[in-house]
Amino acid sequence: MPIGERWDIAGSAYVSGDFAKAKALFDELINESPHSPYGIGARYLRARGFEDGIFSAEPDLQKAYDDFAVVRGHADEYGSDGTLGCARVLFEMDRISNRDDIISLCSEAIAQDSNVKAMMLPGNVYQDVLKDGKVREGCT
Repeated sequence: MPIGERWDIAGSAYVSGDFAKAKALFDELINESPHSPYGIGARYLRARGFEDGIFSAEPDLQKAYDDFAVVRGHADEYGSDGTLGCARVLFEMDRISNRDDIISLCSEAIAQDSNVKAMMLPGNVYQDVLKDGKVREGCT
């Protein structure tokens, strides 16, 4: 079956909630053509699935980050979605210790294509940093 047809079937499976089928097809597309538009698109959707925990009982943030990092490497062709994905995952992993990387990734995403979501995430990081500072100083 041609790759475009498999892409369409994978997308339909994802949208309809058949995540096991979608993931199997995404894996196949990535393995067959990792740097094609189909492979990058499949990697992005697989990363979102790992991030949201739809392929298993809970999120797999490391797998999500790894996939988003590959998508980020293709930002010239596909925009800042991979960059912002990396930032979101680092935020979920440990927003305090990852704050500098998160802010840097968000700045990169903003520079790439003025990603509005990337403009909002640093506010959450700063809010948590301020809360963390107050806790360390004994203020609540």
